[in-house]
Amino acid sequence: RLYRLMQRYEDAEPLVDDTVNKQREQLGFEHPTTLIAAQELAELYRVVHRQVEALELYQDVLAAREKVLGVDHPELYSTLIGLGRVYLSAGRDAEAEQLFVRALKLADANPDMEHPDLPELLQLLIELAGESGDNALPYRHRLGAINQG
Repeated sequence: RLYRLMQRYEDAEPLVDDTVNKQREQLGFEHPTTLIAAQELAELYRVVHRQVEALELYQDVLAAREKVLGVDHPELYSTLIGLGRVYLSAGRDAEAEQLFVRALKLADANPDMEHPDLPELLQLLIELAGESGDNALPYRHRLGAINQG
């Protein structure tokens, strides 16, 4: 993860890939630790523009988390945003928006959890709703409140 955050993607990929494979073998794909590593790999694929791999892995992680944790568990938040970003880059705006709205609902239902990317999520929803459209107003107001707070 540190390599990815440092944008040393070529160093990060073999380590994360190896971790996911080993954890999948030892713990199974649906184990929480495996899912964390798999999501890290999906995010790595996303940032290096390997959208097909990112899409498939994010979908697998989301399905496994929903199966194990339920569809309204707060741990789905970051997975929904990651998958939504992949959809957005593929021009699948409606699907991205659905995932972003779902992530926002999870954030609202779990205010005690940290959501450092909430301003970015709101900005994405504003853009998808149409910058000046009425559908964007609730997101604009909320983003404004965050920026003033």
